[in-house]
Amino acid sequence: KPIIKEGKLIKDLPSPQKIRQYVLEQLEKIPSFLEEPRG
Repeated sequence: KPIIKEGKLIKDLPSPQKIRQYVLEQLEKIPSFLEEPRG
C-alpha cells in the first residue's frame, strides 16, 4: 500500500521502533551485511 501519493503523506507512518525493527529484519537477510568489513 502506498504511503505517499502525489507527494503527500496519505497514511500514518509506523512508530520509529517498528520502522527500526523492520529495517533490521531486512538487513539480516543480506549475508554480506553481517560480515566484517574488509579493507
